[in-house]
Amino acid sequence: MKKFLFLALILSIVFASGCSDTGYMVQNSGGVIQDFSFDFGSVYDDDTVVLTVEVQNVGGKQISTTDIYVYGQTTGASTDVWQVTQAMPAVTQQVPYIHDSLAAAEFMPPDAEQGVPGEGKIYTFVLQPPDMLDGIPAVRQDFYARLCFPYSTSTLTQVELTSKNEMRASQVTSTAADTINAAGPIQIELKGQKNIRSMAVGTELPLVFSVRDVGGGFATLQSDACSVDTDTTDRNWVNVAVTVDGVAADCDGGDVLIRKGEGTIYCTYAFGAAGAPKTNFRVVATANYNYYVESAASVHVQDSALD
Repeated sequence: MKKFLFLALILSIVFASGCSDTGYMVQNSGGVIQDFSFDFGSVYDDDTVVLTVEVQNVGGKQISTTDIYVYGQTTGASTDVWQVTQAMPAVTQQVPYIHDSLAAAEFMPPDAEQGVPGEGKIYTFVLQPPDMLDGIPAVRQDFYARLCFPYSTSTLTQVELTSKNEMRASQVTSTAADTINAAGPIQIELKGQKNIRSMAVGTELPLVFSVRDVGGGFATLQSDACSVDTDTTDRNWVNVAVTVDGVAADCDGGDVLIRKGEGTIYCTYAFGAAGAPKTNFRVVATANYNYYVESAASVHVQDSALD
């Protein structure tokens, strides 16, 4: 019994210490909307309600300028629309939505070794609902928060080139390539075998990558600046650049369309005959993109005369 209790105590310490280094970085994320909610589920049109937006960097790297948009209901000075009576911190109102930009220094990534979570920002908006019509029951009003940030995901794969003589002599059995991904909402995997056979003369190494969106939002090319409303044809695109031992591979421009969560890019790299029995290539693929995530919140508004 004592041995059992001692073992349980040790395991609890191990699990607790393990948890202390987790929960800061999220493998499939960069910037996220941690909270987007109203302090009350319903409000009269002669009262105010507080909307809170919390954003945080939970990815593995620093993010440059990040844009946040709050929209869904028109905001302005008229009593026929929502009025922002107070905003902390102050933000720009570009009718009909609210917009702010976060600099890189405000959005640093987590440091698991130091036990420091990623930086973020909390916004609070005191909102005055529009005037409601007499006799109309409570009406649901929907708001949305959208976060857009530039990001890149790099991957590393070791590919081994084996000479024809070595392949015949040792009967090398090839295995699937193992790709190591950095954290990010876009993940890349090299398809095919880790070991390839060198020909007697120079040839091309085919490199086929699967590009997956695992972040729950959507990506656009970085050439398309962040905006509150993104054209449908611009969504679900990333650009992938590939190098082999620091030399650029031919990827036909590198733009990849992600359909149903996954896309494919075909690249080639020219190499000569093997100069040794085995040679390892360092294959690096980097996806560059803007990434958008969104959250929704709602509140019911009714005429104060119904009270």
